[in-house]
Amino acid sequence: MNDQGMNVFIVDENQQMDIELKQTLAKRFGKSVNIFTFHTEENCLKKVDENTRFVILVSFKKPDRKDEMVKSIKLINPKTEVIILSYNDNIEKVIESFRAGAADYIIKDSNVKRNVIADIYWKISEPLRKMGREFGLPKYTGIFIATVVSMAVIVLIVLKVIPR
Repeated sequence: MNDQGMNVFIVDENQQMDIELKQTLAKRFGKSVNIFTFHTEENCLKKVDENTRFVILVSFKKPDRKDEMVKSIKLINPKTEVIILSYNDNIEKVIESFRAGAADYIIKDSNVKRNVIADIYWKISEPLRKMGREFGLPKYTGIFIATVVSMAVIVLIVLKVIPR
């Protein structure tokens, strides 16, 4: 499993939805997000480990399967962010998912892709927000520092990779 960047696992029985969501996320985030798709919870759970940061999007027709999977993921890695995607907007089901450990619950409607992108962007940008809170830096200063550090790392990598 790639530990660089964030790993996004999409677990959905609907293969068409997997493809569309994966393409949308790849287009928006590029190489900063590694995207993997699974059609069964068993295959996904084999790839979850305790050392890697994940956002896992779970979508199954049966709500009980979602909640059980969230619990299983949280047993393996409590820091894993699990987002439930569902057509069901019943508040009781939403609450059950949060009790199981879900970080968010997104209704599958015409805005699902936009909402997933916003949620993942929020998770990716958390270190910048945390740095701003810790050091009292304005948001744009944090972004500037992160950009400069990223560029420096890229330059160092290129200098070591390209022989002189």
